[in-house]
Amino acid sequence: MIGSIKLSLLCAGLLASGLAFAEWGAESVMHDEWYRSNHPLVTGAIAYRDAPEGGYSEGYYASQTQSVNGYHVREIFDYGSEYTAGYLFKEMLEKLDNQGFSQIYTCYGLVCGDIAGWQLLTDRLLDGDAHSQSYVAAHNPLGGAGGTYLSLHIADLDTRPRAVIDVFFSDRDLTRTLDLASVQVVPVYDQSDVLEVAKIYFDRGSAHITERMSPVISELGETLNVQANEQLLIVGHADATGTYDFNMRLSRNRAEAVKQRLLEVGVKAQKIEVAGVGSVMNDSSANDKMNRRVEVIVRPL
Repeated sequence: MIGSIKLSLLCAGLLASGLAFAEWGAESVMHDEWYRSNHPLVTGAIAYRDAPEGGYSEGYYASQTQSVNGYHVREIFDYGSEYTAGYLFKEMLEKLDNQGFSQIYTCYGLVCGDIAGWQLLTDRLLDGDAHSQSYVAAHNPLGGAGGTYLSLHIADLDTRPRAVIDVFFSDRDLTRTLDLASVQVVPVYDQSDVLEVAKIYFDRGSAHITERMSPVISELGETLNVQANEQLLIVGHADATGTYDFNMRLSRNRAEAVKQRLLEVGVKAQKIEVAGVGSVMNDSSANDKMNRRVEVIVRPL
């Protein structure tokens, strides 16, 4: 059985980070971190209770929450005045999707609730126009049994968008090197967790599974069907020839392609999740072909 996944959260490197800062004009307002136990991640709109009810007092509350544990990093940024909160939120959602995060809850504008309520329940520095606000809570399956959670609230504050970004790490031993200003949160894992039969290689710049990989897919399908009650994590990789964003999209698309082929050959895993890590986990000593791959990790449901 595959051991528990140990992960570290790695940014794409100083070059990608520098480009992101230049692109969005991010300026840090606050950085903090804690260790949390049973932290209520907001997964529903902020509402207001007019009178005490059911043992709860009057005031703002989150209509739904999900308890998360682990290290908690919070960063707050103001972005360039040439951008709107709506534009940046769309860009950030695309980054999260490419990095393997699935949305748990998303809201826009007044549906999210009063800014005053968000301030009370999140951070006093969270601010902006309620009509322009957006929020997402998301989860990445990599990172041990609990995975990695992220929440992001952004709104236009005067002439600049302000974002409050929280990341919750489930592995107590992980190292954190994040570029939250550009929403680069890439969970990686130990190669000892990978099924040896499960490496599928791709042509440069392509997510198409070639015929020469068909026997590997078939053998992988047979192996996984024996483990039908397990969770499969399918992780895509890319070589370093493209940009950070291109490699993240490509690696995610490769993982999706393998997932589809495994379903076609009859894999009946109760839960299959995919993620892309771009070129973050590349082996610099290997040729590019070895870095253009998809790997599969199996763990109990």
